Amino acid sequence: MSISNFLDDPRASAFFLSFPSRKLNLGSGADIREGYTNVDMNDYGRPDTMVGEITDLPSLPSSNFEEIIAQDILEHIKFRDTLRALHEWNRLLVVGGRLYIRSTYLNGLARLFEKPENQPIEKQLMLLTNLFSRQLVPGDFHLTAFTEPLMRFYLWAARFRIDTISIKDGWIFEVWAVKESDCYALETVHSSLDDERFVRSAYELILRREADPAGLEGFLAELRSGMDRAALLKTLWVSDENQARLAAICPPFDLKFNVG
Repeated sequence: MSISNFLDDPRASAFFLSFPSRKLNLGSGADIREGYTNVDMNDYGRPDTMVGEITDLPSLPSSNFEEIIAQDILEHIKFRDTLRALHEWNRLLVVGGRLYIRSTYLNGLARLFEKPENQPIEKQLMLLTNLFSRQLVPGDFHLTAFTEPLMRFYLWAARFRIDTISIKDGWIFEVWAVKESDCYALETVHSSLDDERFVRSAYELILRREADPAGLEGFLAELRSGMDRAALLKTLWVSDENQARLAAICPPFDLKFNVG
């Protein structure tokens, strides 16, 4: 969504124009930050918090934000949707914008389970809560965790460069990353190509192959039914096929932490 279209969108204008920050605090919960647009899936009735799904925020403009805080939220997203979330955060950030992630370091947490001092049941239960969350209310579930190779892969795939990566308390990733480029050329959305040529070019752009007949006809039907081109590109980019393609071509990563 461009800035001009965004300003015409009543879903966003009432809130966002009241808090025109260039910084986002996603999954804010009670962590309300001054100088940020705070976003959470739950409606706490706070005038300073925007209610939204952090993997899909169509009412916020593309390439507009300079910083995104994503603290303790990636683990609440299905592991299949990790790239979907990072795609959306890439869309929102300007090139050079900064992303902060704090999330579960699976290797470190697993090692904590093995330590002799953590064998008492109350400590085992505490670690289990760290892994799976308290599970008391909707959204309070952990659905994924990260190894260092996975964290580096997901950020590389979504066109982020890691500036710093560290481990807190032996089991929590803290990462600052910078958006290097868009996931794909956003101007493709505004192409003058007819629908068929657009779908064919989208397959070549993202999946690096020709459109298969079933995929071509399916997306043409979706476009005729009102699907916008940006949604089509996103669907291809977050697909299992594209994730597998990216995994096959990702470079070897210079790992920082002991994996033994």
